[in-house]
Parts: sequence; C-alpha cells; structure tokens
Amino acid sequence: MRIVFMGTPDYACPSLTKLHREHEIVMVYTQPDRPSGRGYQLSASPIKKLAERLGLPIHQPASLRGEAEAAFLRSLSPDVVVVIAYGSLLPQALLDIPRFGCINAHGSLLPRHRGASPMQQAILDGDQLTGVTTMLMDQGMDTGQILLQQSTELGDKTISQLHDELAELSADLLVETLRRIQRIEPQAQDDAQATYTTKISRQDGLIDWRLPAEELHRRWRAYHPWPGVTTRLHNKPLKLHEIEVIPDGTGEPGAVIATSQAGIDIATGDGVIRIKRLQPPGKRAMSAVDYLRGNALAKGEILGE
Repeated sequence: MRIVFMGTPDYACPSLTKLHREHEIVMVYTQPDRPSGRGYQLSASPIKKLAERLGLPIHQPASLRGEAEAAFLRSLSPDVVVVIAYGSLLPQALLDIPRFGCINAHGSLLPRHRGASPMQQAILDGDQLTGVTTMLMDQGMDTGQILLQQSTELGDKTISQLHDELAELSADLLVETLRRIQRIEPQAQDDAQATYTTKISRQDGLIDWRLPAEELHRRWRAYHPWPGVTTRLHNKPLKLHEIEVIPDGTGEPGAVIATSQAGIDIATGDGVIRIKRLQPPGKRAMSAVDYLRGNALAKGEILGE
C-alpha cells in the first residue's frame, strides 16, 4: 500500500517504523524545523530524523492549504494518508485525495478526550481505562468515524509511561487497521458522549494546595516532566520531581507538617502530599533529604506563597 505519513514528535516514531516494514512510504510530512535550545538553533523533528535514517523522502510545508499542496499530494498517488500527532488539521481538499481516506491515530478512546492533550486528561480525570482510536478523518477536531480501538488500564501510570505505551499501541493499531481497511465498517461517534481537552500551558502545573492530595498527585502524574509541577517557597519557585500521597496527617493547606528521611509532608485540602524529590531555582533536582541539609524548613511554614 502506498502511504503518505504525517507526524512530528517522538510519539509518532513507532508508527512510522512499523508501517515502513509493511508498506511503501512514498512521503513523510513533518513540521518545519524550529528554533530550540539555548542557542535557538534550528532543530529537526524526531520524525524527520527517523525518516532520514530510513532513507524516506521528506516534505515540510509551512501550511497544508492551497492548490499547490493539494496538487503535490495528488502527484504522490497515495492509497492512504496516515496522520499521528502531525500538528495541524488537514483541509478538505487533502482529505478527499487518498483512495482509502486519511486515517488518524488518537491517544484516547473516542469520543472521550477529543483535542490536544488526551493522555494528560485521562490521568487528570482519574480514568480507569484509556487507549487509542483509529478513525477516518474529517474536518472536525477528532470527530471522524471510528475504525478500531484498543484499550489499556491506566492505573497509576505517569504521563511518560502512558506516552510510551500508547505510542506503541497506536503503531500496532495502525498496522492492524491498514491490514483490515477494506473490511472494517466505520462507526459514527456519539457526539453526546464527547469530552474535550485543551492545550496545556505552564500555568497548569502550578500547585493549589487547597485541592485534595489525590487530585494533586494526578496532576503531578499528568504534568511531570512538562510543563512541570511547581509551588512557591519564600517567594521562589520550587519544582516537584517526585511526590506521593500518604494516609495520615492534617493541617492548613500548604503547611509543612513534618520533615523526615522519607521526605517533606505538606497538608492539602484533603490528605497529605509527601515531597520526595525537588528542584530549587538554579539547582539540579535533589532528594528532599539533601534539600533539607542545606535549607531550613520549619514546621508550619506555608508553601505556595
């Protein structure tokens, strides 16, 4: 099968790798090189780097709109366009070109968690199950007809763990979808059951100690390492690299209620969070014990101020 592949971050790499083994990848679309790092030098996307290693042709349009882009895609004569975390919506003119349509792999069990951050939202909402969906793309935001789905238990997975698991699950489901593409009966989504996610910002990782400990722990699982989970101490930011919920203790939300070899215990709106690893400004991440060796932290001090 002649495939045009569209993707950008490392999440899409397993899909390109596995599809390349079974099909002819006639073109790889990925976002243009972007400035990154302290020197703001142009950096290629993970998919571009992978495509170069695989010897695949690469296309990096600034926009997918316009007749020139439609003509270019038509010239490739794709049987299908596969899209996973590409970074922009496809106009109808492109959706109409491939013989079997444009197929997207989305990191949730649609119609739940449509939008930009489905994996993080599944963690934040305390879902028991999550998974991936392949769908026929239309012009809506994750509104296309469902082809196949694969679920997995969420448990206490962090976003890093879930990201890696769903990246592999998406790759396998895309392979299976293309194997069965002429036999699958697409199913319309139930819009009444749809939920939506939003783009994550740095502010989302700022801790509000008035929230319950379980909810704060879900936020840490969803937002570490990016955008990171932070609080304030002595009017300076403090990044939290590892926390856990502990069963005992009460106090004013944000108050230090105990320090020990196990960590720093902070009262919340309901329950206690133990900080095990943290990062002061200008320093590397360290254990709470190492932090306490060089920083006085009295019982009753308030974090978040």
